[in-house]
Amino acid sequence: MTLINLHNIIVKKYSYKESKLEKLTERQKKVLECIVKLQEEQNSSPSIIEICQRLGIRSTNGVAGHIKALIRKGYIEKTSKARSIKLTNKAREFFSLPTSNQSNFVPLLGLIPAGPPVLSEAQIEKMIPIPPELNSEGVYALKVVGDSMIEDGIFDGDIIIVNTKIIPKPGDIIVALVNDEVTVKRYYPRNNTIELKPSNRKMSSIYVSPNSLKIQGVVIGLQRYYK
Repeated sequence: MTLINLHNIIVKKYSYKESKLEKLTERQKKVLECIVKLQEEQNSSPSIIEICQRLGIRSTNGVAGHIKALIRKGYIEKTSKARSIKLTNKAREFFSLPTSNQSNFVPLLGLIPAGPPVLSEAQIEKMIPIPPELNSEGVYALKVVGDSMIEDGIFDGDIIIVNTKIIPKPGDIIVALVNDEVTVKRYYPRNNTIELKPSNRKMSSIYVSPNSLKIQGVVIGLQRYYK
């Protein structure tokens, strides 16, 4: 399986074209500009509470109303996921942001629960951008801890992109729960047992029964930030 290496996205300074935003109210312009600034600062999609705090607005209902207006006018999109506000190409053009390779945002989980991944806000550290061709229902990101997969080019601190809807094939890299501990290994089913094989010659495989293994998804991409 070929991993897709994602590039760090650097958002340039922006300025909006006033004439192009004439269909927005002053408050809607401020909310939209706030979303752009927060996404640049955090490299993640802001929450409504964060927008309220930045603008000094007490009522989340007020901001939610402006969000709905911006969606209706085609400047942003929002899914049912937490922290999922996304700028459309229309808004990006106005703020001189890149649009040709526009990214989607997926949740970076701080932990994997004992069971199927649940994308609740409590488990989400932040939202991170990935290319739209990788994003679909059931996709999340996870930070790698350890060096068990270094021979596959996956290093400590890397962020892997994981799809929970893909059924793993022999040799796929998976995220799994074994005794409620998260591990990233290559998947090899063998008769009545499953081999979880590291990509590090200094480490040994883990052998588990199918009943004790909870597969949390197949790794489909890799993201690395250089400091």
